[in-house]
Amino acid sequence: MKHTKRIQKYLDGSLSESENKKFRKDLDMDPELRGEYQLHLLIDQTLEHHVEMRFRRKLNEVHQSQYRKDDRHIAHKPKEAQSSRTSFRKSLYFVLPAAVIFPAIFLFFSSKEVPTADEIFATYFTPYHQDLISRSYHKNDSANALIEGIYYYQKALYSQSKLRLSNYIEADSSNVTALFYLGLSQMAMSDFNDAVMNFNLVLNRGFNYYREHCQWYLGLCYLKLDQVPEARRNFQSLQQHNSVYAERATLILHFLPPSK
Repeated sequence: MKHTKRIQKYLDGSLSESENKKFRKDLDMDPELRGEYQLHLLIDQTLEHHVEMRFRRKLNEVHQSQYRKDDRHIAHKPKEAQSSRTSFRKSLYFVLPAAVIFPAIFLFFSSKEVPTADEIFATYFTPYHQDLISRSYHKNDSANALIEGIYYYQKALYSQSKLRLSNYIEADSSNVTALFYLGLSQMAMSDFNDAVMNFNLVLNRGFNYYREHCQWYLGLCYLKLDQVPEARRNFQSLQQHNSVYAERATLILHFLPPSK
């Protein structure tokens, strides 16, 4: 992979500002660079999540089968096991060719050690954050219940957020922003059935800013409710429409049982 060093520097933040701009411009223009970059992101995400150690073991198995005749390629010193994720990623990029990486990823995803829905949820769920409320909030502000609800959500005060947003929706039940943030607050409080209802209300409003975010969180809610077909449907939609969640959705789909 001829772009490996450049991609590595970009991901590590070691490029200058001008080099970063040039890289992003080239990424839009060069399909080969874009393909390699997407592979690096896939590897990074795989290493980053809870299945890292299983991936390491599977990668080592492939590594040893490819290079068993050369002790230099299969020797592992104790200190290497303690190296950081960044060091491991660098060795992966610079030592192993794509012919080794792809089988490793395939075998990794084919592993029988499938995580549970709760493990997948715990790995991929992070609270949504969009800096809509940039100023500090005080009780004597004249902000309405929607502003208050979003503010309290961003502060992880989910019960207060839920109360404000529920009150707001009583007066304006069609507001997709209020419905979305109410669903998020309910999800954070483990009220998954109520969250599913509100996320679906947002999706039923047609195209809107929150649509793909709703599908992502809706898929995670369905996992917690053990409604795998519904979860798969949402993750597949994100995957097929090249969503910002597409790569994460693809990784999750590898772990879900096949459709009956």
